[in-house]
Amino acid sequence: LTRPLVLSGQAVGGAAPTVIGNLKVSGAEMTELVLDNLRFSGNGQALGCFITVADADVNASRILVRGCEIFGYKQSIIYDNVAGTVANVEFSNNLVHDFGAGQDFFDFRKGNYPVLTINGNTFYNGGRTFLRMDASVNGGSIAVSNNTVNAFLNLQTSNNNGVLHVRGSFDNLSVTGNIFANMVIEGETAKPTLMSGNAAAKKPTYMANNHFFNVSEGWFAVNAATYPELDFKAEATGNGGSVLEADPFVDAAKADFSTTLNAGAPKWRK
Repeated sequence: LTRPLVLSGQAVGGAAPTVIGNLKVSGAEMTELVLDNLRFSGNGQALGCFITVADADVNASRILVRGCEIFGYKQSIIYDNVAGTVANVEFSNNLVHDFGAGQDFFDFRKGNYPVLTINGNTFYNGGRTFLRMDASVNGGSIAVSNNTVNAFLNLQTSNNNGVLHVRGSFDNLSVTGNIFANMVIEGETAKPTLMSGNAAAKKPTYMANNHFFNVSEGWFAVNAATYPELDFKAEATGNGGSVLEADPFVDAAKADFSTTLNAGAPKWRK
């Protein structure tokens, strides 16, 4: 895609249109990408990334993905390794599932991303390193809020760096109102983790109302050399958060994430 694109689906019989394919944005004239109310299929993980920022000339005002179902891709939901610029990236109210572990999930290795919002989504099955932002990335405000995350980052790979692998610069990283459940890897106790063990990792500036159920033994671990006195479990469960003893969902095995908690994706709250 080398020009602005706004693509909105019209549901027919209750089902949004399905697109089999992925998107690459490139060129200085690609100033906006908006995807709304569509189903995107990676064709059983035959396709790699869902969205790729393909060259450094990209200088977009926004990438907005809202109200979509996105499933069956082998690699990232969004990927930049060429130093593009997108002023505002927002993924809101999407249903995202069955991704492979070929790359990290939100995968920013280079570039300029002043605002990143991940809000109200449901993520389940698959994925590797939920949010990666390398040291060469110029960030700003990052908000991970009101998401339901179940059985994600559960694929065995040495490159799995947990939920928050944020090493780039940022002014604010808030993690609020999320449910993380069934985040375990068979035969592995140390992973996945909530925060990356990388020595250069940066912890959130604010956490509140986050709830955790059936997570790995190493979920709240941090790099002791970087944070020698940090009680990250207390911080992660502070401000109204908790480690849950009972399953918060009606039937996670059938992708029914209905919950009585005032957290997670709003669509599931009773």
